[in-house]
Amino acid sequence: MRAQKRRRRAPVAEGGTPPAVALNPGEPFWCPTEPGWVSVRLSWSYAAGAFPGGTFEIAKNLDGEGDWVTIGWLALSEMGSTSGGVSNYQYVQDQGTNCPALLRYRVRCVYGGVAGEWSNVCEVNIDSRNWAFP
Repeated sequence: MRAQKRRRRAPVAEGGTPPAVALNPGEPFWCPTEPGWVSVRLSWSYAAGAFPGGTFEIAKNLDGEGDWVTIGWLALSEMGSTSGGVSNYQYVQDQGTNCPALLRYRVRCVYGGVAGEWSNVCEVNIDSRNWAFP
């Protein structure tokens, strides 16, 4: 009981950084609205702990070359489900690519101007053997 009272009085996330995101393998599928494009569904788990708000930054890198580019943001409140203090999230990039490519994604939580560590990199290989582009 004493520890619980101390936690309630403690400032939220004082001097810390948001925890890392656990990114799952990406799921490519044909884009339902744009013929010839492959969409990618990303999903991840996140235990917010002392960081109850904030947003997720989703970044993409094409073929491991060039800079990472932010392609979207998702609020922590947009969770799919929660179990045991861990919430699950999804983000879909509608038009991931329209040709063979190695798509690389990563996600991190940003809370109050403080950015957490990037997740592991999720690679989605859209190769010509498995995807017949027009």
